[in-house]
Amino acid sequence: MTDLVAWVSNDSAEMKHVSRVVEGGEWEHVFLLTTAEVKHPLPSGEKVRVVTFDGAKPMPELVKDLRKALEGNLDIFETSVNLIAGSGKQHSVLLSALLQMGCGVRIVAYTAEGVREL
Repeated sequence: MTDLVAWVSNDSAEMKHVSRVVEGGEWEHVFLLTTAEVKHPLPSGEKVRVVTFDGAKPMPELVKDLRKALEGNLDIFETSVNLIAGSGKQHSVLLSALLQMGCGVRIVAYTAEGVREL
């Protein structure tokens, strides 16, 4: 099993996709990254951990915050990432933090065949 990391948003279509990825995969842990501005209901469960960040911070600070939240909690050898929700800034922060941690990254999405690596 692998871990999943994904940003969440207030966009209903994006959140439907993220929910399908969370529910449709066999995940060891799920890390949903969010900011205080997100009010959309988030997927939940015993494997799901919601991590809230201050979106107003500069990107280098967000990278540090994200690394702090994930280090020691994430399987760095095989990490699945869903990039459907979130902004370019958020995606840059996520990829930077994961790569700095030495993570092996797989991009995943929900497709007609279910959750698939792209």
